[in-house]
Amino acid sequence: MVDGLSFQAFTRISRFLLACGYYDKSSSPFLFSIFGCGEYPQYFARISAVFGGIQCLNRGVEVFVLDSTKSQVVAVITGASRIACKRLVIPVEYAPVEWLGGGLTERNISRAILITDTSIFPKRPSDVGFMRFAKDGDELGVMLIEASYVTEICPNGYFVVYLWTTAVTTARADLEPYVMKLFEPYRADRTGVAKVLWASFFNHKSIRLATRDADQSNRSTQLPANVKLVSGPSGSLDYEDVLKESEELFAMLYPGEVFLPRVPDPEEIIMDGCDGSTVAASPEEEAATALSQPEASALIPANDEEGDE
Repeated sequence: MVDGLSFQAFTRISRFLLACGYYDKSSSPFLFSIFGCGEYPQYFARISAVFGGIQCLNRGVEVFVLDSTKSQVVAVITGASRIACKRLVIPVEYAPVEWLGGGLTERNISRAILITDTSIFPKRPSDVGFMRFAKDGDELGVMLIEASYVTEICPNGYFVVYLWTTAVTTARADLEPYVMKLFEPYRADRTGVAKVLWASFFNHKSIRLATRDADQSNRSTQLPANVKLVSGPSGSLDYEDVLKESEELFAMLYPGEVFLPRVPDPEEIIMDGCDGSTVAASPEEEAATALSQPEASALIPANDEEGDE
């Protein structure tokens, strides 16, 4: 009989072994995106744009517009714009308090970002290094990733180091002891030790959905039927939890469709209007679209107390 923790360990070991040599025999099982993890949303935004997706940059949702029964969100307001919607997928942090019920877990995470002058892996330097410190009673422990200039997130001759752990007090109090062990942040009496040139310690609250039910009815009776909530950033090393939640949500919204299909090659993409011309909507079409917008009966401000990470 295999218990839950053993099964989780076997699953992770299996995933690690399957990733070894996946791209070539000498490749690492770990992948790190060039320019950092901020490239992931840009990548998906660009692919979406190829197939007609529209991205509104530097805009936040300020107000949710409900229908007369308060059971559907028919539009969102951002600035002076009103954008109609059939479905709404938002981070749980942005949802109004009255939309939230049970099934949520909160986790305060301590994080640190360092800029250093030398790698902490001098005997075996690499583009990206990983280290984990075990902590009693904490499954996450203290995670560390070091990235060199090859990842395009810092100049040649410098390194960026990320540390994070489950918060006990403040980020500085939780992580500074590990910085002191690994680096030379304040003194100059340890020659050959990587020196911290700049450091930032901060905490952030991670709110996640414990489960995903088909209708989310157990969370709040006031949650509109066409609104789906997604979890915030977690403390995991990879994106396995993000992919799992995304796939479950995608299956709910688009049953029978393929999740993350192969991206087509450029020559396989057929664009409407191959001559590059654009077709503007006629005044009659614009008027018909405006008349088809549902009437609003309630306006609910978005919860913007939590900031983006």
